[in-house]
Amino acid sequence: MIFAGIFLYLIRELSQGLGFFTVFSLAALARFISAFYISRMSDVQQKRDPASDFTFPMFLRRFKESNFVKFVAFMATLTFSTHLAAPFFVVFLLRDLQWSYLTYMSFQVGGTLASLLAAQWWGRHADLVGNVRVLRLAGFLTTLVPLIWLVSRNVLFLTFVQMLAGFAWGGVTLCAGNFIYDAVTPQKRVRCIGYFNVINGTAIFLGASLGGFLASRLPPLQGYSLLSLFALSSAFRLFFYLIMFRSFREVRSSREVSLQELFFSVVGIRPLIDVSPD
Repeated sequence: MIFAGIFLYLIRELSQGLGFFTVFSLAALARFISAFYISRMSDVQQKRDPASDFTFPMFLRRFKESNFVKFVAFMATLTFSTHLAAPFFVVFLLRDLQWSYLTYMSFQVGGTLASLLAAQWWGRHADLVGNVRVLRLAGFLTTLVPLIWLVSRNVLFLTFVQMLAGFAWGGVTLCAGNFIYDAVTPQKRVRCIGYFNVINGTAIFLGASLGGFLASRLPPLQGYSLLSLFALSSAFRLFFYLIMFRSFREVRSSREVSLQELFFSVVGIRPLIDVSPD
């Protein structure tokens, strides 16, 4: 990411086409190298259990009684609402705000670093209070991110917002993956992950498609139509969050704390975990 941003910035006067051709070619080369190494890997032997087989319609029909299906619904609605706006943040920054590639690279790197640094912090809290409570808190933080974009178009401010988004989504991504391994037995895990990916992928497609349809049709907010889309995305996230966030429960033994206590611990006001170097 850093290389691409700096390279595109330096070559912008010579040829943007050449710059993107070079970046895309290097990305393709990296994928071919990855494909070579994965071709040399051996798969883990799978032991099929016919009793654990179930079809996709059977999976969906268990929504009322299945804790895992309710979790999938929570993630899918959050994903749908997020991708109403997700493809258009880049458009807003590069087209509407006229950011350079170097500025945009710094913006993206800030969010990525926040996500990486947050993983250990979220993980330590999840070990203590469970994945579901962390998902509820981190999920709520993601509902607020698009709204904060309405406050200012300052580069440093938006970079801070991106870091907040990376921090929040780092918790969602980490604990969603952990929850799947906690909630699903090994015999059903591959199938359930497959169904989860199908539903989540469909939510991405539907959200991005609806967002693309609305992007140029919504009335401007503070002079930009895309800001209206960001506000709508936040409203959808919050709406589905409030409906779904208590629909599924924790499956591991964990410490009982409120979301308020967890928040104060995450931001370091009243830590629930040992924060000493040891």
